[in-house]
This record gives sequence, C-alpha cells and structure tokens, in this order.
Amino acid sequence: LLIFIACDVCFPEDANITNIDKWGSLGKQDGRFKTPSGIAADNAGNIYVADKENYRIQKFDSNGTFINKWGSKGEASDEFKAPSGLAVDNNGNVYVADKYNCRIQEFDKDGTFVNMWGSDGEEDGAFSGPSGIAVDSNKYIYVADTNNHRVQKFDPEGKFILKWGSKGNRNAEFNTPEGIAVDNAGNVYVADTNNHRIQKFDSNGTYINKWGSRGKNDREFQYPKGVATDNSGNIYVADTEHNRIQKFDSNRAFLTKWGSYGRKDGEFSLPCSITVDSSGNVYVVDSGNNRVEKFVFQSKIVSNVKTAERKEKEVSMPVLVQTISDTLRTYLFKSKLFTILERSKMNEILAEQKFQ
Repeated sequence: LLIFIACDVCFPEDANITNIDKWGSLGKQDGRFKTPSGIAADNAGNIYVADKENYRIQKFDSNGTFINKWGSKGEASDEFKAPSGLAVDNNGNVYVADKYNCRIQEFDKDGTFVNMWGSDGEEDGAFSGPSGIAVDSNKYIYVADTNNHRVQKFDPEGKFILKWGSKGNRNAEFNTPEGIAVDNAGNVYVADTNNHRIQKFDSNGTYINKWGSRGKNDREFQYPKGVATDNSGNIYVADTEHNRIQKFDSNRAFLTKWGSYGRKDGEFSLPCSITVDSSGNVYVVDSGNNRVEKFVFQSKIVSNVKTAERKEKEVSMPVLVQTISDTLRTYLFKSKLFTILERSKMNEILAEQKFQ
C-alpha cells in the first residue's frame, strides 16, 4: 500500500552516512571513558554506555550531554567487573552483562538496582564471560554467553527458558560470540566473533541463516563484536578489526559501509558495539579511541530534475526519483513531487516523514 503525500520542495539524490557528533576521551571524569564496550538507546533517545575499565554505566542524552552514572568495581549489586553488553527494554530498564562477575544485572532508568542473576559455570543460567545482551518487545532477555559458546534466553524475571549453541563452526555453533541483537519480528542475530560471521535465529533458537567469512571484502568480517538492528529490519555490524561498520538489509544483502582506522571524525579504533535509536541515528562505541560517535543517514538535494520530468511525461505512472529510506521514497507524477510512505503487508506504518 502506498500513501502519496504532496511535496514540492526537495529531491533526495542518494543517502549518505554523516558523522554529526562524538563525545568522550580517556579518563575517569563524567563523560570520559576507559575502554568502553557496550551501548544501548532507550525509547526517549537516551544513550547508555558500558564504561568497562571504569567499572560503571554512563547515561547521556542523544547529543552526548552527560546525565547520570552508576557503578564501581566489585562483586556486590550495582558493582561490576568489566561491564560489557547493554540492553534497554520498552519500560526503560537497563540490563548489563557483567562479564567477569558472570552475571546479568538489571537497573531502572535512573540506575537503581532491580535484579540480578547468574554465576560462573556451564549449567543452565550460569555464564562464562557474557559479553552481549538483547531484550525483545516482550522483555525476554537473550545473552551471548561468550566463553560457553552459546546463547541463553530468560524471561523478564531472569528465569532460564532455553539455550542453544556449542563450540564449532557449523550452523548454530559458535566460537566466542560477543554481540547479540533482536529485531522487531523477534529474530535473533548473533555476532559469531571468532567465526567471522553473523548468524540469524528465531526467538526459540531455530537456525535461519548466516553470512560472512574472514576477509576484507563487503560481507566479510574480521572479529565482528557488535550487531544491531533498526526499525526497518536492517542489520548493522561492528566489523571490529577492520575498523568499519557494515549495513545489510533483512535479506542479508549488503547496503553500505563506512569507517577506517584513525582518530578523525568517522574513523575508528576497534569499534565493538553499536545501537540504533528510534529515529534511525546510529551510535558506535569507538573503543580504542575511548569515545562514542553518532551518525545519521542524510539525503542530498538534486538541483536539476529535467531527466525525471522528461520520463514522467513519457509514461502515465509515477516516476521514482530516489529512495530516501527503506520505506520512504520520492516520486514525480503529473509534474508534482510526492513523498511515498510505504506500509507493510500488515498495514502497519513503518516510517513517517515530511520534507519541507
């Protein structure tokens, strides 16, 4: 289903990723980091960062303004030993993969301790160096149990439900998985780090597909540690040792990439975690540079539309000028511009945007 919205202002030519902000440097003060390792965004656009070697969580607004922090080194509740993965549920509760304490801790949005579970071990509900965590829309929690080479699923109270995976390189096997994400449909994506690939499963751990191998080309990785999804079902991978981000659609097709080694804007040193907020802004933990970088996809403006106008006169149907996003496109029809909002098969609005 297409909805036509009249628009007489802009022509997007193509989408480019642009670095619009960054914050952080090496240190212990508020807003500084020491080897940050995890990141998550809440529904209000706030950003949470696992400041691993400062043994704390820091909270920022979407522009990087410091809001709050909690945690210190230790084994008590609200203390950490290498906090690594982060996830936020729809109610704003924050889940932390407390790596070397081999447990998960849950906090409210202000950092007040709520719950914790896990211990060092191989039995159900125990962990060995958990590095990644994700939560779905029903508040079920998925943990990349890194050194046990498996994924574990828990209910909202932290009760063990199921697990899948073992060490290996076949389908549904892992070698030191460090990142995990869940899309809006409940699919689970695992950054199978030492196998240099991404694996996809349903919410019950049934294997669906995989992509990637070790290499430098598109769709190849070198120790990918972070994975995230956006509201359109696209997948973003922190290709850590290639110092870049790769983006794929829900069918595993390569879309774009950005980044290289360095300290300038848009460059990385071992990016290890990534998240996408509800507005489509992309946040990357640039671990080796002790900072967070924020990116946005922007559209160029076409100044000459004569080609599109000529094509429009030759046919009796709208002419696609350019794709703005996965669900938003601009067409020319009867010498007028229209922004097209595409809906899913379930008639659910996937994106809304007006250009002025």
